[in-house]
Amino acid sequence: AAALELPEGGGLGSGPLIDGDGFLRDVLPVLEYREGDEDENETKAKAEREPARARARCYMRARQVPGDGGCLFHSLSAGLWKAVNGTHHPMERRNLKAQSFTLRGRAIDVLEDSRNPKLYMGDREWMTAKNLLAMSSEQSELTPEQYCAKLRGAHAWGGGPEIVALSNALRRPIHIFEL
Repeated sequence: AAALELPEGGGLGSGPLIDGDGFLRDVLPVLEYREGDEDENETKAKAEREPARARARCYMRARQVPGDGGCLFHSLSAGLWKAVNGTHHPMERRNLKAQSFTLRGRAIDVLEDSRNPKLYMGDREWMTAKNLLAMSSEQSELTPEQYCAKLRGAHAWGGGPEIVALSNALRRPIHIFEL
């Protein structure tokens, strides 16, 4: 990946790998994996051994977000900002935290919805909000009410159930990339 020449500014933090706006200085390839060709883990291992042979579907930029327990919601806020406004989020902490807190609440509202909506997790796969909440709370060894109360806290980590809830609420796909 080629280094990006970006202006230094007042971002979250900078250093040899992070620019002043909180972006990783290098672009990252999103590698193409063809289904059915071979095991996905083998394909990834081969791409790591032979990076020049891997086919990049597109390139993306990674951005630093505050690591305060709300990083999932901060990341989603930044991505949604870009999708809606066409520009990168200015990452002013008060604004970002308010938007993240709103998304957090919206995710929990979907899980607690008394209408028990179907939450889609792919083209054909779905689960009701009640069942997703029951599974998530059981895995956390909490009641559904305790799980939701905990997740409403500003520093509780969000995960898969909250991503599914927000993807459905916002009617937008949410893609997670492993770096």
